[in-house]
Amino acid sequence: MLFDSTSYHHLPVLSGLARQPYLRPDGSLMTAAGYDPSTGMFGCSMHGSSRSRQPDRAQATAALAQIKDLLTEFSFASDTDLAATLAAMLSATVRPSLDKAPMFHARAHMVGSANRTCAN
Repeated sequence: MLFDSTSYHHLPVLSGLARQPYLRPDGSLMTAAGYDPSTGMFGCSMHGSSRSRQPDRAQATAALAQIKDLLTEFSFASDTDLAATLAAMLSATVRPSLDKAPMFHARAHMVGSANRTCAN
């Protein structure tokens, strides 16, 4: 029946899926699983609602250390390169709450160098 229909006025518009909490345009934090009528987003397996919504500096520093630990196999030419990588990772996590997101370009020092870090 849905396949043959030309109008879906009885179904809400689905703007996208979110697997993590995100900010709504009004600045409120969406943490619940399910459909959010104000954004058209559907939260799938939302995690993090039990975490502190206002972490202190120690918690933020510990979280940054965990994220940086994921990158120990990469050698960055400068702290700026590391910062850009972290910005790309964090932008991806908040993407559902952004109308536009920045583009990140990665360049390796030699052809195929990314393949070596992914080899088993």
